[in-house]
Amino acid sequence: MQVTSIEKTSFNENELVAIPPKLRQEAYYSFLSEMSDDLTHKNEAKREFVANNIMMGIAASIPSTYFVLPFAAGQTEIRNFSLQVLPTGCGKGVTEKQTSALFNEAIHQLGENSKSTQSGLPLYARVFTGGLSTGEGIAYELRDGITNQNGESQQGVEDKRLLVREPEFYNIMVKSNTPGSILSGTIRKLFDAESLEPMTKTDRVKCTKPDVCILGQITPEELVAKLDSVSISNGFLNRFPIFSGTEPVYEPIPKVTEKEILQKHAKKLNEVMRWCHESPKTLTMGDCYEELWREKYGDLKQIGANGSIEKSLMTRAPHYATMYAMLFAALDMTTVLTANHLTASLAWIDYWHESVRYIFGTEAAAYKAEQTNLQAFEVLKKIKELVAANNGQPITRTPLQQALGKKYTSKQLSDVLKFLQELPRAPIAVTKHQHNKQLISLT
Repeated sequence: MQVTSIEKTSFNENELVAIPPKLRQEAYYSFLSEMSDDLTHKNEAKREFVANNIMMGIAASIPSTYFVLPFAAGQTEIRNFSLQVLPTGCGKGVTEKQTSALFNEAIHQLGENSKSTQSGLPLYARVFTGGLSTGEGIAYELRDGITNQNGESQQGVEDKRLLVREPEFYNIMVKSNTPGSILSGTIRKLFDAESLEPMTKTDRVKCTKPDVCILGQITPEELVAKLDSVSISNGFLNRFPIFSGTEPVYEPIPKVTEKEILQKHAKKLNEVMRWCHESPKTLTMGDCYEELWREKYGDLKQIGANGSIEKSLMTRAPHYATMYAMLFAALDMTTVLTANHLTASLAWIDYWHESVRYIFGTEAAAYKAEQTNLQAFEVLKKIKELVAANNGQPITRTPLQQALGKKYTSKQLSDVLKFLQELPRAPIAVTKHQHNKQLISLT
């Protein structure tokens, strides 16, 4: 048989291929590892989303003032939002059912002791699945007690904790863009724990100190289609870490999760929640946590190229890194944050970052940003050499351009110098002197 030569195909060796995000093992912190593994054993539930659902259920149930970390003049509380992105029919329903079975078993075990004698609240937050349609509806769900215009007292909701599950997050994005809707602004206020007081004409409904976590689901196509510049610029979507999922392994006959497994894990959940409700706790940073935080903080603040979707959607990465670490400390029933808590937290931040890149195709922008960083390093090194040779005095642009040769055009060099000056701690300064002569100095 004659073997023909393979025809050469034109391709770009450096072309970037989208890589599906994957949650690293260290993200499954403490009992999250065994719980998520057991609840997804031989069924089509997604392990990373089961773990995320458990985290959301715990975060929503911890009273916000009971677990805080001092921050400047205020404090950080655990208030997590989450947006799970996966195609239709890829395990969303099974994932939700498996997680609900765990929490239902935990509540069942508590029986008549479902309320904490210390906090005065049920150990677990209410779950709202009715669909978010209006900002006024959210305020009513968590309303304060009022006396109406007729002098009649209307009882309010004492427990301001709420876990909102929104399997059709697409509807929220649509309604948020409806003229006159306050839904987007209300959700932003919920994340910031600001009081809600919609401007209704009659019987003004008010909610003070809301303590709400929102867990949404949407398909990749819906998210990309409805994402607009307003949702990005007004901070609505960057309050939601975005986690991308893929199709599960098909299980035509899923294995039944044994009752004993649910009971074992529910018992552990209850142990943690009782500890969280015992008394208000103020967290501190251990030395190992503080050392790792200082090392990683700059990276967290500079995710994504300036002006990119990636940069806008990852703006709150440092805040979420703190909240996730606090949550993992709660799993350990400790008030001291450690490097282990932060390492697990950063794995979730990386998963979020990779998901954004995968869904919105920002790999090219990220590659360009990386090249800019490399160019900036090279130019800065040359500036330092020339300034040193000039007895520490500023240099003009001409010797710099000559030293770099033909590697950089005048426009490219201008862009790099601009980039260096716009860094948080700018290593250089460019000043204008007589006859438009520019001097470059080290700061």
